[in-house]
Amino acid sequence: MGESNDCEALPGQQILEQENAIDRLEHFKANDKEYYVVYQKENQRAKRELKFNKVNKRSDDTFAIAMHTEDKTNAIRYYHGEEIILSKDEIIQLRIIDPGEYDFVVYTD
Repeated sequence: MGESNDCEALPGQQILEQENAIDRLEHFKANDKEYYVVYQKENQRAKRELKFNKVNKRSDDTFAIAMHTEDKTNAIRYYHGEEIILSKDEIIQLRIIDPGEYDFVVYTD
């Protein structure tokens, strides 16, 4: 997770504001794009950002948003990653990045 800053969409990047972001989360299907949810919990001062590839809508009208990676070792499949529970009010925007739009991608901390 990291702090985010408000900026305009770059080429190959789509930014969906709260209403559209919630709709996309409700109908989420993982694909080859990268998804980031920008959120702010009630007890946090800063906006945060989480890269994810899995969304479960819960019965209490919240979302369990997670980044799961799969490791296969000795023919055993297990998943690891982080998960956060967000209400609709805590979701600010959704950023979608299409890596195919770039010649190369550099990841930094």
